[in-house]
Amino acid sequence: IYITCHLKVTPANQTPDELNKACSYNRTSN
Repeated sequence: IYITCHLKVTPANQTPDELNKACSYNRTSN
């Protein structure tokens, strides 16, 4: 799960806020 977040962080380095939200959402979903 955390791997997906990391992958997104690389390309979405511009939007850390959105990334954080997506990461949190992914974790909750699981």
